[in-house]
This record gives sequence, C-alpha cells and structure tokens, in this order.
Amino acid sequence: MSNTERGKQLNSPVGRVAFTTRREIEFFTESELTTQIGYRKDLWPLVMVKELIDNAIDACETAAARPIKVGVQLDKDFITVSDNGPGISHKVVKGVLDYSVRVSDKKYYIAPTRGQLGNALKCVVAAAFGATGRKSVIEVVARGLRHRIEVQADRIAQVPKITYATSKGSRGIGTILKIHWPEISSYLRSNLHDLYQFSDLNEAIKVLIGDFAAFNPHVAFAFNRVRRAATAPDWRKWLTDQPTSAHWYRPDDLRALIAAHINERDMPVRDFVANFAGLARTDVRSDVLAVAKLGGSYLSDLVRDGDVDMKKAERLLAAMRDHSKPVQPNRLGVIGQDHLSRYFESLGAQNFKYYKKMFIDDEGLPVVVEIAFGTKICAAQTARRIFGLNWSPVLRVPSGEIGEAINNCLIQNDDPVIYLVHAARPRFDFLDHGKGAIA
Repeated sequence: MSNTERGKQLNSPVGRVAFTTRREIEFFTESELTTQIGYRKDLWPLVMVKELIDNAIDACETAAARPIKVGVQLDKDFITVSDNGPGISHKVVKGVLDYSVRVSDKKYYIAPTRGQLGNALKCVVAAAFGATGRKSVIEVVARGLRHRIEVQADRIAQVPKITYATSKGSRGIGTILKIHWPEISSYLRSNLHDLYQFSDLNEAIKVLIGDFAAFNPHVAFAFNRVRRAATAPDWRKWLTDQPTSAHWYRPDDLRALIAAHINERDMPVRDFVANFAGLARTDVRSDVLAVAKLGGSYLSDLVRDGDVDMKKAERLLAAMRDHSKPVQPNRLGVIGQDHLSRYFESLGAQNFKYYKKMFIDDEGLPVVVEIAFGTKICAAQTARRIFGLNWSPVLRVPSGEIGEAINNCLIQNDDPVIYLVHAARPRFDFLDHGKGAIA
C-alpha cells in the first residue's frame, strides 16, 4: 500500500466497532465481582472470609463433626480459613475453575441455609486478581491433596489464564484454604460500612467471628490462634442436607427445580418426590402421583413447548403439600437465651433482655425471630449492632423495615447499647448476590 493510499485510509471516517467480550474474563473485573459479591471492593476480603466460614460450618454440620472447629489466620500477604469437616473434593475444586457455569447445591432448593452466595469459591479465586490486577494464588489442602491455583488474565484472548496443579498434601481431616493477596492485612482502610466500621481488617474479622459465634453455639472458632470455645457443641438446627419441604415452594420455585433436575439428570417423578420431607414412603408417593395424575412419569414428561408445564407443576405441588405436614418453626433451630446472655456478657453488656417469636407467616413459612439487647458498661462506647439471617452475619442492615423499626425505638448510633436481631426462615427474597439485603 502506498503512502498516499494509507493516508486516505487513515483520514476516512471509521464507525464504532461492536466488540465481543467473553463472559469468563468479565468475572475477573472489579465491576463484575462487585455485582457477584454484592459489596464494593473495599469489603471483598471481609466478605470472602464470611463466605468461607459459612461453607466450612455447612460442611461440618453435614458431616456431623462435633465439636465443629473453624480457624482463620490473617497475615500480611495471605489469609487462611480451615475447618474439621469432610474436606473439599478434587472434583469440586476443579469445577470451581470453569467460569462458563455456576455450580451450587443451594440455588434451586428452598431451605434455611446460611451463606447462599452460590459461587463463593469462584469469587475467592477471582477476587485477589480482580482487586490488585496482579497474579493471585489460591492453595487448598484437603483429602490428602494440595491444590495450587494461579490466576492471571489474557486480555487479548479475553480469557482468564488459570494454572492448576496438585501434589500430595496432609492426610489430616477438613479443608485448609489459603488466599495469597498482597498487603491484604492493610486492605480495609477506612470506615466502610455502618455495621463494620473498622479501619483495620484484623479488627473487622475479629468482630465478624464474634458475630458468627453469637449465631452458632455449636462452633469453636480460632482467629490468629486466639480460641473461642463452643458454648453448646451438641446444639442442633436445620441442616443443609435435610429433605426440603413442599410447603416452602411457590409454583415457580418448583418449576425451576424440576427444570434444573432435567438439565442435570432426568429422573422418575416418584424419585423426585422422595426428596421432600414426609414423602419418602412408597405408598405416600404413589398417592401423590395419583392425585397429580403423573403416575409412571419422568420429570422430562412434564415438559411442554420447551418449558415445564405450569399446570402439571401446580398439580404436583398441591398433591405434595396435601400429603405432608408443614414444618413447625422450632424445628429450624433456636439460638436461645442462655447462649446469647453469655455472649452479651463477653461483650461487657449488662441489663440483658431477650425476646423470641416463632410463627407461620403469611406465605405459610415457619419463622423464628430472636432479639437480644443490653447496655454497655462503658458509656463512652458507641452502639453495637448485630444482624443475622439463617445463622450467618450480614454486613448491612438487612432491610429498610428493620432500620425503620430501630429508628422508632429511638436508638442512636452513639448510644452505649448492644442489640442483636436474628431471623431464621426457609426463604428470603434477597435483593443482591451478596445475600445481605432482603425485600
């Protein structure tokens, strides 16, 4: 091409280019991670710790580990979360690295479970790189294997550049997950949130673990080798692997669960029904299918015009409800006055008050609400507010209604009081991926 031709080309108008962006690389950007995690970058380390603790307790509960032990270690350039559960499997670790899909055993089931981010490990792998723009390293030790994940990005090919290797690891029980994150210990720099107003990440994690202890009497915690014993190692609550209840589903919820099953693995409707509380007996399942007019069907037989037939889903849900009993609120789990009284005492509170209400709400769901209140011994201290949903702390006031109720009590931020609000319910309508705000 001659210089004249090249000059004409450069001077000619060029229209906008419709760029194609691969979905995988978006997950490693600050904007996408903020959406996925539900909090801005300043709080990512704290949210990652919260989600890993949620996962650790869930795993230990399912494995019936007693007492449950969760440890957190914060150092200058890394943070480690460990537990004494069954240990994360090789298959799960490898599956985390596929950013074209989201894998979760909580997403479509309705149950009172903590956490529920659903993609916590994916966010853990991506967060350090997304926050710093530098190569990040994640190490996982479980079931005799050490997994090492290195994350970079190929911005030209628009794909995450992930290096994954395994080697022999400790044969000990549980999981150890270590996030290498440059300068993580000084990452929280200012008063970033109305519930966790700390300029130091070390102090914020310490308070977060204290809040976990408030909602989980059966868990022993350790943070930077400082131990907090479980007050009631044999305490029980609704477990993540217990059969879900048909009374907790709306027709749309059941249709989504059926569709997810068909996509993953088709099965007889009879076997599907057996996964619900009170419907495992053969004669009961036969009655359910007869009433729903679905005898001998597979889940895929409920599909019509590319979707699960809503009328069939509604008939099935109605029959399942008619042949099972609603779950009573006390079965969800009650933290209890004794444990919360001891926890408030450890915070230096006096004049302790405790309130509990258990009921079936307007949607037919069991609910347990527990509220505790105390005054601080040192009047110079500001108010301490603790909120939890399904035994997991939340990093913001969960809803405008709760905030308004507190304001109506004339409690100011600088009042020397401590108050705790915890609600357990099979289903919350969350407003964000971070599961901290509810409708």
